[in-house]
Amino acid sequence: MAKNKVLSVIMAALLVASTAAVATPAVSTLISQSVEAASITASGTCGDNLTWTLDEDGTLTISGEGDMTSYSSSSSIPWYSYKSDIISVVIEDGVTDISSYAFSNCTNLTSVAIPDSVTSIGNYAFYNCTSLTSMTIGDGVTSIGSYTFSNCTSLESIIIPDGVTSIGSNAFYNCTSLTSIEIPDSVTSIGTYAFYRCTSLESAVIGNGVTSIESYTFSNCTSLESITISDSVTSIGSYAFYYCTNLASIEFPDSVTSIGYYAFSFCTSLESLIVGDSVTNIYSGAFYYCTSLESAVIGNGVTSIESYTFSNCTSLESVIIPDSVTSIGVRAFYNCKSLTSVTIPANVTEIGSYAFGYYNVANSIYIIDGFTIYGYTDTAAETYANENDITFIAIYTVAVTDGTGDGEYTAGETVTITADTMDGYTFTGWTVTSGDVTLSDSSSETTTFTMPEGDVEITANYEETKYTVTITDGTGDGEYTAGETVTITADTM
Repeated sequence: MAKNKVLSVIMAALLVASTAAVATPAVSTLISQSVEAASITASGTCGDNLTWTLDEDGTLTISGEGDMTSYSSSSSIPWYSYKSDIISVVIEDGVTDISSYAFSNCTNLTSVAIPDSVTSIGNYAFYNCTSLTSMTIGDGVTSIGSYTFSNCTSLESIIIPDGVTSIGSNAFYNCTSLTSIEIPDSVTSIGTYAFYRCTSLESAVIGNGVTSIESYTFSNCTSLESITISDSVTSIGSYAFYYCTNLASIEFPDSVTSIGYYAFSFCTSLESLIVGDSVTNIYSGAFYYCTSLESAVIGNGVTSIESYTFSNCTSLESVIIPDSVTSIGVRAFYNCKSLTSVTIPANVTEIGSYAFGYYNVANSIYIIDGFTIYGYTDTAAETYANENDITFIAIYTVAVTDGTGDGEYTAGETVTITADTMDGYTFTGWTVTSGDVTLSDSSSETTTFTMPEGDVEITANYEETKYTVTITDGTGDGEYTAGETVTITADTM
């Protein structure tokens, strides 16, 4: 009986082998289809003309044409229950939209390919994809929504194509591994908090299409060392670069007109600052607690230095306040312990409490030893100094006509003036038109005097230079100025 069973098995095997030899292509196709079907673990639809499949290798494939279904939450996406199984996403050409929340919380997702057919990426589309390391966005994408890549903590690089016009708020929030970003010229708007807390971001280039850096855009990017702001930017929002502790320098293009509240506060590596004449508004706390800042030059467009603007800049040694400034706010330079003197222009009519000359230790406030205010008599500068028991030294002006040496001086300073060189004219001496001044040599092109307690006006005097004409055997000898017509006549001999 056992022998018969063995024989039956052998004959069946031979029959199968024989059949396979006759119909190999059909059997191969069947086997292939069976294996392929076996590799799909889940599937369904995700749009009117879109389908999705998830295979055993963790690849989620979106196929078809058109937009994805609009999802309102992470839990509403059809592959939500498989989110931890998804390792890669393939979006095939023809798909035009990636819905909000589409791949959010797929924490094991490592790679995504987005084709050129996709034009928009929705809000939270890749939110909290903590294993995603890189991303290629197709050239068809025009918008990146809010929170799209937020909390993708392993994302190291991403290329934003030239077609993108907008980047939503919080788009790359807390992408702590992202090291650099280049925003193309096509982008016209970047939402608030877009790169907030990208703690590994070292450099950022903002394209020529952006007009405003919104609030908190690069806040808490603690590794950011350099930022290139394009000429199209007109405003920098509140807290835009707050706590960028590695940012050592910043260059404002001439297009920038306003710097927002606490925009660069706690940028503790910032060493020097030049604010151009185009800037008209610097809001409160803009450079608060920039503890490495040593010098600041404020442009002639600024009319007000608001409260706390440079407060706690403990290394600040010099600041140039332009004549355009009319008011200085409360504690504007409070606790700037290295600032021992300041020159306040005559146009300043209002100075807030503790604006200059004070520092604190253990919550107690003290006047900085030797702090001196230079300013004009009968102005807000003198009043502030007197009210706060701060040394005041009056400054006076020297105006030189046709020469150099104009400027502001204190009484007792030595002032050097030099006459201009003028073609066709010879310097003849100086005339003091105003002020109690004695020149060391009034006939010398360069001379000095001691600054009195009062303004001084001095004029350089000239006469046309004369040249000698000598005629041999004729008439016309004499002195002439350049440009004169000289007539000469030969002698009759």
